[in-house]
Amino acid sequence: MPHEHEEEQGYFGKDVANKDGTTYVELMLKRVNQLPFWSVEDRAGAELRC
Repeated sequence: MPHEHEEEQGYFGKDVANKDGTTYVELMLKRVNQLPFWSVEDRAGAELRC
């Protein structure tokens, strides 16, 4: 039996996760981009928070 975070409903899955059509991988990337050391704003040259 696969782990609950694997396959098409896992972190990198392409199945639709909610009613607006967002996939599981899109949800995971939104969460990762909220982290200060991975955020898009930091990579774009904004001041890094410590």
